[in-house]
Amino acid sequence: MVLLILVTHNAYGEEQLAEKKKTKAPENWGIAMGIRSARIPFDTNESVVNDVLPLIFYDNGRLFIDGLEAGYRLFQGKNWQLSPFARYRFFDIPKEFQNDIREDGLDLGGQFTYHFSDWFHTDFEVLSDQNGHIHANLTPSFEFERGDWDFRPYVRFRWKSADFNNRYYGLGRENPGSAVDVLLSTDIRYHVYRNLYLLGQVSLRMLDSDTRDVSFVKRSTQGEAFFGFGFFDDKKRPVDTLDSKPYVRLAHGWGTTSNLGEILTGKTESDPYNNQMTSVFFGVPLADELFTIPISTYLTPGLVVYLMPRKSLTWKNRT
Repeated sequence: MVLLILVTHNAYGEEQLAEKKKTKAPENWGIAMGIRSARIPFDTNESVVNDVLPLIFYDNGRLFIDGLEAGYRLFQGKNWQLSPFARYRFFDIPKEFQNDIREDGLDLGGQFTYHFSDWFHTDFEVLSDQNGHIHANLTPSFEFERGDWDFRPYVRFRWKSADFNNRYYGLGRENPGSAVDVLLSTDIRYHVYRNLYLLGQVSLRMLDSDTRDVSFVKRSTQGEAFFGFGFFDDKKRPVDTLDSKPYVRLAHGWGTTSNLGEILTGKTESDPYNNQMTSVFFGVPLADELFTIPISTYLTPGLVVYLMPRKSLTWKNRT
């Protein structure tokens, strides 16, 4: 009888130890790719611009990444959170000018979120581009789930400072000043099978009267659409823990003038400038299986440092 109790106790301890060794699964994760198509608001020969977008989704603890935006829940209560926040902003112009005028960028700032219920919350954000042009957003959002369909409609009221509006709509030539525009948008996700999902988004931005009066702004509204596919956690088979473990990967490499075929056959030549790279990557486990196949999936953020000796910067005159 005593032995039985001891065995039972030991088995329970081993089970607890095994659980401790497991990794906590993220609340949700995903990787996706798709095509974004947007109307150009300016008076140009082209009316539409297209982009191919890779997207990452991750939510675990304080860190969240949601496609083109990310943040860190620095402070949070039962129904609210305050986060350092970033969102990628597009500047839609014809492709022929995109290499010369690069105004797409990551806007940084803060976000306050309040959850009124499981299906309704509101975000308030204050963001700035790299030149200090400020804009703020107030975004009531709804979330609905119907079988394999997920819907997230929202309205975004954007206040643009005079500097922001003059730069991105006045283009430094005219001064529409500070103003407020409105974006109507819906994110759609359809669960196809296991980890495979289809993604879509449609939105319409209604410009304010001052911005519409800019001489080279052709349209009073700007439409945008996105369609793609992605691999996400299976909503019908949630997982709490993972067998996959996090890792750290360090690497250092030397440059070579050899092509891939020569490298694979061991016929490499040293780089005369001795260019080198050092990297560190962190493996964050996302899933143990993909489509029920035992394929470990990781999110791998990292840092790469390019080491370029000074002599490689020396130019030689050729006659």
